[in-house]
Amino acid sequence: MANAVTFNQNKGSRGAGVFVVRCDTSPATILLNGAGLSANATADEVVVDMSIAEIQWQTDGTLVVDRGGIDVFKAGAGSTGHMDFASNQMRLEEDGDLVGDIGVTFSTTGFAVIKVHKRSGV
Repeated sequence: MANAVTFNQNKGSRGAGVFVVRCDTSPATILLNGAGLSANATADEVVVDMSIAEIQWQTDGTLVVDRGGIDVFKAGAGSTGHMDFASNQMRLEEDGDLVGDIGVTFSTTGFAVIKVHKRSGV
């Protein structure tokens, strides 16, 4: 398998969308806009910010998720878990981190599914 966007919804009814990324190859970089692992669903969509809503993972080593190079989430060695930040009205990132790329790094083998909320400036 490879890193992939598995779901990408353009703007929803309130100007926000959702996308889901599966990561099993390290390192992975999720871009705000661009080709490949990117928040924009179409070439016409311009994403202005994104926030990590939920993470599900399994790793033999450690997992580190960063925003623009600043670590925002770390999972311990040999761990499995699920964190739903949005449902608990929590945010990993500070306001300034909402435009940075999302980096996903495993120290050994691992797997993560990350749900991201996005706002488009369309």
